[in-house]
Amino acid sequence: MGRTEQGFTLIELLGVLLIVGILTGILFAQYTGTRQIADINSAARQIQADLQGARDASLRLTQYGLLSVAADGKSYTVSSCAAANGTGCVSTRTRLSPASTVTYAVSSGGAAAVNSAARTVTYTPPDGEQPSATGYTFTVSSTVNSARAVVRLIGLSGKAVINVAR
Repeated sequence: MGRTEQGFTLIELLGVLLIVGILTGILFAQYTGTRQIADINSAARQIQADLQGARDASLRLTQYGLLSVAADGKSYTVSSCAAANGTGCVSTRTRLSPASTVTYAVSSGGAAAVNSAARTVTYTPPDGEQPSATGYTFTVSSTVNSARAVVRLIGLSGKAVINVAR
């Protein structure tokens, strides 16, 4: 009896490699999009926590709680200071965005902040209130896609509420 050859042809192997390549590309695209949304949500939750910390500092420590977004949108600073202008600070933390593709923006009363005073939220002691009732909105967004999360401050109390990215 003759011996039969067993194995795969070159076309069959190329077909399998093509299918594996397509599936890998789809999974990679899903992973990067999911990772970007996770970075944005993480940054928004951090801003929310830092706003709450600044408010708590003005309530408990009778210090001015300040949160200032940098002009380039890549970082922000949280301070607990003796004066509203940022002097006599007892603690200052600068937070960088979690990824190079995440940026911060702040607006007050619907208008984008253009100067450093407008990019700063100040909680005043002893009630931990904002001096302005117009409300601030922090937007954490991606430079790669349209994903974004929004942190809003409610009224004079300055309670931070987050709408996460999806």
